[in-house]
This record gives sequence, C-alpha cells and structure tokens, in this order.
Amino acid sequence: MADRSEKTYVAFRSRDGDEWFVHPDLRSRMVAEAAERGLSLSGLTVLILSEHFGIPYTPKPKTTQPDEDRAYLMFRLPEDLDRAIGAAYGSRKAEAIRQILSGRYSLLMPARRKQTRRRTAA
Repeated sequence: MADRSEKTYVAFRSRDGDEWFVHPDLRSRMVAEAAERGLSLSGLTVLILSEHFGIPYTPKPKTTQPDEDRAYLMFRLPEDLDRAIGAAYGSRKAEAIRQILSGRYSLLMPARRKQTRRRTAA
C-alpha cells in the first residue's frame, strides 16, 4: 500500500504582507540548508518535522528550485507525520510547524499582533 500524504500549506506572512508569522530569514535559511544537503525545500521541511517527532523519513534528492515567494511553504506531509502533529497540537498544526522550523534555526517567533474588532456606534 502506498504511503498517503497530505498537501500542507503553511503561511509565513499574512496575506496582506503586513505581519510576519515567523522570522523573515527562516525560509532563506531553509533554502540554504536544503541546497547544501542536496534536498528539496519540501524534503528538508518533512525531514525536520520527522526528526522532531521521531518518525522515520528518507527524503528524495532535490529535483526543483524553491519558489521565490518567502511568504509561504507548501509540501506533502506523510500521513503518519500528519497524525503525529495533529495528536500533539490539534488544530494548531500550522502554528506548531512554524515553531518547530523556527526552533531548528534558533529564530525567535515574532510577537503576534492582537486582532481586535472595531466597534461601531449603534
């Protein structure tokens, strides 16, 4: 039976580009390590997460160059790793992935701006 994988999208920056959810250097550091190791950015991402959760994973060699857009990361998450992240973090999967990746490079997570709703006079 083939290992199923889940396509995962993790935003590194808000859609309007105003707010970073990770240190702005995270993706460039990951790209540099992936190139050094001869891995794709996706392969490196899954390898880091697999090592964190103690799940065996063998990445495939790099076949493509990473996209220039630093605002997001998209990769296929193996089913067993997806389950492990879900069991540990529940619905906060993307936030957990950002924290794990940031921790790998000793980069601090930016303070999140508090989202408030504007009240309108009745």
